[in-house]
Amino acid sequence: MQENPPNPHVPTLPDRQVRKSSFGGRGWIIAVIAAITAVVLVYLAYHSFQLQHQLDVERGQITALSAQAARAQKLMDALTSPQAKLITLTETRRPAQPVAHASYVEQSGALVFIASNLRPIPSDKTYELWLIPAHGEAPIPAGLFRPDSTGAASVVLPPVPVGIDVKVVAVTIERAQGSPTPTLPIVMAGR
Repeated sequence: MQENPPNPHVPTLPDRQVRKSSFGGRGWIIAVIAAITAVVLVYLAYHSFQLQHQLDVERGQITALSAQAARAQKLMDALTSPQAKLITLTETRRPAQPVAHASYVEQSGALVFIASNLRPIPSDKTYELWLIPAHGEAPIPAGLFRPDSTGAASVVLPPVPVGIDVKVVAVTIERAQGSPTPTLPIVMAGR
């Protein structure tokens, strides 16, 4: 076999000469830039995490405030809406000293009940408020309450169904835990 003669236009390197890296003398600069880039990325990721956490907290606060505003609006509607049925309840078997007022908005299910001069009841009993629908459906429990020392009591925005055409609002005396159906006698009622 013949060796090819060296090309006179291509410089040859001596065997002992070591080639420099392809980065030349700039390799350390690239390493420093990569390190700085990594530090900046870590800082940005941490700062992004903090901002996301703060945003989540503020979203929760906005949700809570929106729920409070909706409840306040529902309460205002129950007390001031022209569609609210304002019902005065009186005792059915005694002189009409105790008195109660109920305001119910059928479209939103907002109900506010305020009573005064109620008679005290035994500790194992409670008053229970009922919505009695106009079309013969079963009575709907609307909250338990006990009068304070002056005979005053209220039930404000209990969880009742929306859209009930209420014929009568009534009060019964029930066991302390309440009842799924009214126990007779009805002690107060109003249309």
